[in-house]
Amino acid sequence: MKKLQLMVAAVLLALSGSVAFAQQSKTDETLEFRPHWNIGVQGGAAYTLGESSDFGKLISPAAALNFQWQFHHAFGLRLGLGGWQAKMATVLPEEHIYPFRFGSLTAGLRYEHIGFRYYENEVFKEDQSRTYDNFYPNASFSAVAGPFQFLLNYSAKTTRPHYSYLSNSLIYIDRYCMQKGNPLLRPEMNHDVSFAAVWKFVQAGISYQTVKNAILDTGTAQEGTDNAIVIYHDNFYKNIPTMQVMVAATPTIGIWYPRLTLALVKQWLTMESLGEEIKLNQALPVIQFGNTLTLPKGFTLNCDYTFQGKGDSRVYRLQKSTNTLNASVRKSFFKNALAVEVFANNILDDESTETRVYSKSYSLRQLSKMSMRTYGVTLRYNFNTAQSKYKGTGAGKSQKARM
Repeated sequence: MKKLQLMVAAVLLALSGSVAFAQQSKTDETLEFRPHWNIGVQGGAAYTLGESSDFGKLISPAAALNFQWQFHHAFGLRLGLGGWQAKMATVLPEEHIYPFRFGSLTAGLRYEHIGFRYYENEVFKEDQSRTYDNFYPNASFSAVAGPFQFLLNYSAKTTRPHYSYLSNSLIYIDRYCMQKGNPLLRPEMNHDVSFAAVWKFVQAGISYQTVKNAILDTGTAQEGTDNAIVIYHDNFYKNIPTMQVMVAATPTIGIWYPRLTLALVKQWLTMESLGEEIKLNQALPVIQFGNTLTLPKGFTLNCDYTFQGKGDSRVYRLQKSTNTLNASVRKSFFKNALAVEVFANNILDDESTETRVYSKSYSLRQLSKMSMRTYGVTLRYNFNTAQSKYKGTGAGKSQKARM
């Protein structure tokens, strides 16, 4: 099977503005503004590893051309012809910042074109090929009021399925269960509105998210038998709203650096399972308490505790709470070239889970008894340590994460 993505040219027109602040001094200066053009040209190529024996099909040329007409000292008009890249994706971002006396407003719009050509045994499958054209707006407003800092943010993004979810292979789990992929899966669309506030070492936040075409676990009865099911992923037909509330504190008390986070996640999901209506609306609490102690002689002690309570997450109902406690002691030698760490993980031995999974045609109860208490020693030595000057992000990072 060969998957190729096709990128085409796109046009994005944005009107940008900014607020200029004047600062008076004893000497007044007058600057004359003259309208002018700005032109930018970019080009390149990339090579993609794949199944095709045709080397030319794996070369992805890229080009971008931008024009900007600055007709006023505070306003301009920008036209971009860019992002053309064969077999991959087109992404055209536009973002502008508008400063105010009491805060700053940032607004942007991103256009994305994805062309996905699906091949099976060198045969093109039109029904399983996809073309997506989406606009993703984003806006945020940050402000400072005395000792408080505030941030209000809106964003829209896409979450694409893992490549394993798209496979048409059938995997045997046991005589009661098989698993397969779904090449017809569509990406998830996420709209998120969040508000955050910071006061000294205390942070608080709340966010509301709506997920369209949510990718959920589901299944059907296996053909020819009544006691076996085939599990796969499918898009949910209704939007799933979710709210998250979080409070965190990170004070510094001498040599002690505690980190406490309290979070609550609640979703609103109603679905049908085995002919009954199921409401998966129970809130899921999470507590994280981290501790770092800087001891004499260069020793560092870490102790982290995590609690996850009962609650609902997508089609999963967590019916048992879990407690995790990890601890470690670290010491550096030879100007931080050598680091020795002694650690103990899952000290409480309480990571066993009990989960109920709901689907339209089945309901599964999963019990997981894990005894994963571990102890160990880690030695790290850095040869010719030097900081990398590269600050960018690889173009294929998101695609590799899907694998």
